[in-house]
Amino acid sequence: MWQIQPVYKDTYNCFQFLTTSIANYYNCDYRLMMLELWGFAYDNAVDGIIGDKLKLCWNFRTDRRKHLLNYHGLSFDIIIPQKTNIGQLIYSNLCQCPVAVYIDSYDCPWVPFYQKLHRPHTLFILDKESEEFIFLDQYSINSTINKINIEFIESNATSVIIFKLEKRERNSTMSELIIENLNEWNQCGFSLYESFISDMKNNLKIENEIIDDPVASKLIMYLKNLSEDRINFIEAIDLFEEHFSINLNTVKAYLTDIATRYEKLRAYIIKCAFSYRNHKIETIASELDQIYSFERLVYDEIQMLAQGNGG
Repeated sequence: MWQIQPVYKDTYNCFQFLTTSIANYYNCDYRLMMLELWGFAYDNAVDGIIGDKLKLCWNFRTDRRKHLLNYHGLSFDIIIPQKTNIGQLIYSNLCQCPVAVYIDSYDCPWVPFYQKLHRPHTLFILDKESEEFIFLDQYSINSTINKINIEFIESNATSVIIFKLEKRERNSTMSELIIENLNEWNQCGFSLYESFISDMKNNLKIENEIIDDPVASKLIMYLKNLSEDRINFIEAIDLFEEHFSINLNTVKAYLTDIATRYEKLRAYIIKCAFSYRNHKIETIASELDQIYSFERLVYDEIQMLAQGNGG
């Protein structure tokens, strides 16, 4: 059985929980992965409510995530097996490497999104006992459920993740990786932000975004993700400080403020939904305009960092 000590932080998503816990097990770093969280994704081509247009900023770009983690020597492979072979695939790898699976949170009784929202979820498989797997994720820590049967895995798991520690092959410097991120902001990041802010000011209908339970609302979920992403990105900023021997407290203050404002905005929208009252456009606009302003300031500070260190 893999004796993985979980690293729990309430702003981590499920994959961050896996990665930080694996890094702790292997006694290696992981923080450059958090660079993927500094971005913005909004799909104007989607015909629907605002929550349907918002996306996770890293948008399941696993190759980029691999590239960032490889800087620390931490690697993973994602295998999409035949349903009938998934149990055997897990067990055959379990003896050699830590293993996790992707599964729909909608089908997991211990997860807050259970039967409310379809969302990819990851969890560790630690061991096999008879016809059951012992598992671990950030929700099972406080749950009485820590075993799932093989039939559940074969019916619901979509892919298997194999983690491993490899020799570092740093094909890119940290400055180059930061510049790649800056270029993405230049190409589309701020224009997508502007589209989102415009829709929130002019087209937001809370009654369409929150039908019943806020947990089932994509808009509420993504606003929470945006807040958490900015807090978690501070871990990458800590790494930059160490690597470049520079003080970035101003950047961290901006990111903390952005996260707080997203959380305030989320709470305000939920309050309006429950009180059946119309939202004030000026309240929405004030928070989003300030968020946008701080995102610009973060960009400027990080651009100066990259340019001053080989950019």
